[in-house]
Amino acid sequence: MYPRLISAVGIGVITLLVAVLASLKASRQDAKFTTAVIFDESAHRPPILRPDPDHAFDPTFQRLSRLTSLTLESKDTPQNIDEVFRYCGELLQYKLLIDLRDAQREGTGVGSALGSTGLHVSPAQAIVKLPDQVEIPPSQFGQYESNRFSKTPSAAFGWETMGGLRLPRGTSVELETKTGPERRIIRLVKKGYFVFEITVAGFQQLFTMNPDGSGQTQITHDAANHDTPS
Repeated sequence: MYPRLISAVGIGVITLLVAVLASLKASRQDAKFTTAVIFDESAHRPPILRPDPDHAFDPTFQRLSRLTSLTLESKDTPQNIDEVFRYCGELLQYKLLIDLRDAQREGTGVGSALGSTGLHVSPAQAIVKLPDQVEIPPSQFGQYESNRFSKTPSAAFGWETMGGLRLPRGTSVELETKTGPERRIIRLVKKGYFVFEITVAGFQQLFTMNPDGSGQTQITHDAANHDTPS
């Protein structure tokens, strides 16, 4: 028998509020995205996936594998649906935070998977140089340690080797959790200039599936937010 897997489907919102100095008026832009975290009920954490070696660098697998790697050193093992959704919300919040960090780094990646027939080369990404840029370490983030995934040795090593967030001087960084429904926020603020927020929240639905991805069955089909199902 395959263990039951749960997929929490959430909606994220990215909000950018910019003070336009020429007109002294605020300009607001919102963008939404959807994502999912697969959770293995038997292991009480996201599953370790084993793909075909020639597809190990597919974006979907890389994303799911990265989420799993962030959980391996955490001793928390959610025991019920409420705890699972809180766990997954924190995981997505932390993943988005390090995505902000890693998106500011240059370089080309080369790797191979066990059993693969060749090397995989990740192309270099374009980097935008910010004006009056400084590097802000996580020790200066507000409520950084409120996220359970910030406390692992790998998290500390990652920030030590990659450095902090590269932002305009005077920018503050804060992590926040709100309830009713539960939302997890990353907020970047430079007073008088901009407010940038990423909010993980939304309509979370429940699925079951087998570890190989087959047998996917959605067990809720409504507009309710299933972050705290009974």
